[in-house]
Amino acid sequence: MADEKCGRPGANILKNAGYHISSRHLTGNDFLEAKISEYGLGWVQFFLGNPQSYKLGQPTLERLKKTSLSVNFIVHSPYIINIVNENKDFYERSLECIIEALNTGDKFGVHSYVTHLGSVDKREDKKQTVKKLIRSCSYILDKTDPDNEIKLLLETSPGSKSGTRIGTLEEIREVVQNIDSDRLGVCLDTEHAYANGLELTDLDLNELAPEIEVIHLNSIPESVDLNSHRDEHGTTALRDTKPQLKEALERIILFFNKRNIPLILERSGEDVIENDLSYLQELLSC
Repeated sequence: MADEKCGRPGANILKNAGYHISSRHLTGNDFLEAKISEYGLGWVQFFLGNPQSYKLGQPTLERLKKTSLSVNFIVHSPYIINIVNENKDFYERSLECIIEALNTGDKFGVHSYVTHLGSVDKREDKKQTVKKLIRSCSYILDKTDPDNEIKLLLETSPGSKSGTRIGTLEEIREVVQNIDSDRLGVCLDTEHAYANGLELTDLDLNELAPEIEVIHLNSIPESVDLNSHRDEHGTTALRDTKPQLKEALERIILFFNKRNIPLILERSGEDVIENDLSYLQELLSC
């Protein structure tokens, strides 16, 4: 295990942890409520509507009005969001979708909105891509309500062999560093970042810390190699991360937990969730 100090046992040992849920579970889900109580979870993440649609889901908004969950909320963007593609229809609908979600979510006390970046039609110069992202993010932040407090977080992607899928940690950090806003930050997906060429064992976590606002805490299976661009974070338990990366993943967990950064699990299924939560509890209580 990494040298970072372990947490101390206690009722709130997992106060920085949570997992992605179906928005249906914002109300009336006994399992979720039991896990929040048992582990002291502090976060849930969900979609505001159909993940394949730009529209907000009215049923989800109604559940948000009625929910009694005593946790912090993170909203994940639809999968179809694309804020780098010059296709006018995709691009404009993506921007408006994010702006509407930020303005709506702020009324419900949502903490942050995590979005994928999308893809370009053909491989292009990195500087050109970053310019597009700066323009898109600046526009979104300018068009949201002035007193909006939701953070817009750009998620690392697994990339693609064609080089058209955008979202390396380097690209995202450059965007964040070029926009003067405390409402813009990074969501580091551990599996995506590794699959897109980020060597987790060499990370300078202290350097990254000011920009990382959320961790999508996903295991790296044996089938995923560095720069493989494989998106497989739903297949393997955290405790079964490939052995050569286990210590690096635990170091990330301990480091960002100590700094009260949300650690969001994205696998589904009650047994799966129980397995990952118990692993986190063991690690943070050592």
